[in-house]
Order: sequence, then C-alpha cells, then structure tokens
Amino acid sequence: MLNALIRFGMGLIGLAMLLEVFLPQVHETATVDQHTISTRRDHHRDPSTTETSYKLRFLGSKIESCDVGWRAYNDTQDGDVIDVRYTKLFKHCTAIDKNGAQLYDNQGWRLFSAFTGVIALLAAFGAFPSFNFEGRQVY
Repeated sequence: MLNALIRFGMGLIGLAMLLEVFLPQVHETATVDQHTISTRRDHHRDPSTTETSYKLRFLGSKIESCDVGWRAYNDTQDGDVIDVRYTKLFKHCTAIDKNGAQLYDNQGWRLFSAFTGVIALLAAFGAFPSFNFEGRQVY
C-alpha cells in the first residue's frame, strides 16, 4: 500500500513538473511596490560567508513577488511599471522586462523542471531499484 501511494505521489509530481514546462507562460504588467533584501549566513559550509537574496513585490499582478538578481533589484524603483513572466501552475517568476530591456531571466528553470519531472515519472513507473527503510521495503 505504501509503495502504491509513493508511486502515485511521484507520478503526480512528475506530471506537474512536466506540465509546468510545456504550458505557456503568463505575461503581465505589474507595478513594483517594494524592494526587499535579505542576507543570511550559511553556518554549515563557511560561517564567514553570507548569501544575499533580492525580492521585488508587485501590485496589479496575480504574482505577488519574485526573487530576482541584483540587476533587476538595482535597476527598478518603487512605482516602476514592468513586464513580468511567470509559470501558470506554480507561479514561478521566469523573466522581468522594463521598457523593453530584460532585467531578469531565469534561464535554467525549464531544464530543471523537465529533469525533475522525468526523474519523478521514472520513479513512479518503478525504474529505480527498491530499498528498505526501517525494515520495510519502500519501492
């Protein structure tokens, strides 16, 4: 029973990821409402290094915010009208344009989603060998 549930779940995940890749993207015009920057230390790797993430929040769009790169964060101001592209299913921000100039482009999202979807579907169809988890066979 557990095996069937896991395979069914993996199949749903795989289908969703592949559907995300092949559905057309949504193009919307939005107004930048807020800029947010956050910095965190990664204590597991090297405590002296920090990771900075940039986020834009929007008004007038179905997507509320996007994690962006430094260029999109720096080249926009609160109140700017921009074009936002995002995926239909998971609302993942893929590109931001301002006045015809591309400020942000997440180029690897399609490849990552397709690869993840194929691996999940392969797992759902039993392409990977089974293993034991606390004495129970999971796959």
